[in-house]
Amino acid sequence: MANTLRHAIAAAKPLAVPSVHDGISALLVRELGFQAAYVGSYATGATKYGVPDIGYLGLEDMADQVRRLAPLVEVPIIVDGEGGWGNPLHVAHAVRVLERAGAAATRRTGAAGWPKPPTSVPTRSAN
Repeated sequence: MANTLRHAIAAAKPLAVPSVHDGISALLVRELGFQAAYVGSYATGATKYGVPDIGYLGLEDMADQVRRLAPLVEVPIIVDGEGGWGNPLHVAHAVRVLERAGAAATRRTGAAGWPKPPTSVPTRSAN
């Protein structure tokens, strides 16, 4: 098993990265031998607050999720960094906070600003 995300990527093999959202899913990822895990905002919002991914979560919500799951999963964690929670200075701060929480990498998704396009609500075509 790779001990860092860099080693897992350098192996040049497909890297399956399952989502973890609670202690049971983290233990399953560890027991099944995956080399990395993903903490996403959709699963975090659903399990912590019962809300869809509509921009409700803040940086501390994601950092808290990583702090709770990292010791259980024992593999590198890739974290959904949303839109970075603001301007470039906020993005740099978010990366540092998530790293201190236990993230191996942060994936910045979507566009900065509001409104956040919901990932759980179907979009309608203009046609």
